[in-house]
Amino acid sequence: MGFVVVCDSVEGAPCTDVFDEHGQLRLRQSSLGATVMSLALATPSGDVVDVIDGYRDGDELFAGDGARSAVLAPFSNRVANGQYTWHETTYQLPTNGGDHALHGVAHTLSWRLVNHHATHDVAELSFEATITPESLEGYPFNLTLELDMVLTDSELTWSFKAVNKSEFEAPVGLGWHPYFLPPGGDLSVCRITLPPSHAVNTDDTLIPLEGEQALEPSKTTSLTLGDDALDCCFVPDDSATSPTFTTRLEAPGAPYAVVVEQSGGVVQIFTGKGLATRPRQSVAIEPNEFMPNAFNREAYQESLALSENAMRTFTAKVRLERSTLT
Repeated sequence: MGFVVVCDSVEGAPCTDVFDEHGQLRLRQSSLGATVMSLALATPSGDVVDVIDGYRDGDELFAGDGARSAVLAPFSNRVANGQYTWHETTYQLPTNGGDHALHGVAHTLSWRLVNHHATHDVAELSFEATITPESLEGYPFNLTLELDMVLTDSELTWSFKAVNKSEFEAPVGLGWHPYFLPPGGDLSVCRITLPPSHAVNTDDTLIPLEGEQALEPSKTTSLTLGDDALDCCFVPDDSATSPTFTTRLEAPGAPYAVVVEQSGGVVQIFTGKGLATRPRQSVAIEPNEFMPNAFNREAYQESLALSENAMRTFTAKVRLERSTLT
């Protein structure tokens, strides 16, 4: 096994490609939004399969439908009506998700490839971008963003850092929005397995209900997708003892499972109904630090706060394991 890093472009957008020793493309990452366009990993039996359903060409990348593999900052998911109050000042963000602000701004930025390194066993890529008050109306803070990607034959580690370069405390929530191809090819027969978690109750616009009403009393550990349209956040149960949050995607008869392991936080599951391109052909398993509309929830104010010159890191790992379903 040996990796080679090649700087290329996709219809005018610079990208970074990682190939293995057989010349197979293992990772393609665009400088636009540091967006993962494709990822191929080895299964436990040694076969190499495509894992992420990303943008397949420049037209899809620039259109941005579905926020495929979007890097999410300074907030993930939704902020209700685009408004939030921070330290007694109310700010208005642009609305781009119905009446709400959606997905932050990091996925629209031009990221710089600042370092790359490849050996026989691993390829490493490092990207950097900045958020300024000019980047996002209603967010008067300065952040330096760093994204490190570490690829081995069978695993991708995605590590996202935010450093507050403002002269005052800033609200920051980080996340990632990748879509995963269903093992076996049929999303409707797939099962998603979570740690004991509470589904988040929302209104019709996907904003969580107030206070304790937001969490379903029952714990969820397994979802069979079927033909259901799902766009739901899951929050780990208070009894969880692991510092990580692991989600499995698998299907009966498929020889492998897709495993997404994140450093805490919550996960948003979206089955892609309504997408303009390839609806319900893949499922978004989105590692996020916080539930939707965290900027407006009192319980998250302390966790959101990033002090001057402080750094926050949020990570996720993607790998393939043997399926537990028969």
